[in-house]
Amino acid sequence: MGGELDTWENPFAAGAEHIRTARYETSLGYNKTFEGGDVLAAVFSFNLHDRNATNDTFLGDYESVNNELPPVDEMEPYAAKEALYVFDVNYSHSLFDKH
Repeated sequence: MGGELDTWENPFAAGAEHIRTARYETSLGYNKTFEGGDVLAAVFSFNLHDRNATNDTFLGDYESVNNELPPVDEMEPYAAKEALYVFDVNYSHSLFDKH
């Protein structure tokens, strides 16, 4: 929670911000070093991000477009559920013996 003390309990007050986030992340990696020092690396990772937030941005955006405050039933929080899958493969080979 953030904002000014006199608006602490109102998530839609000017300058207020209430964010609740749950984030889960896991990864699995594999490295293989070859005889000449070359390296093959592979990593798979998964990230799940669940966010619930309210702040005065919605209020300001709504008011600037509609020239009035939004109905109370439309003042819902910003909710996001995101899943990210990443697969990364790298191969390293030294071009010079001293580097």
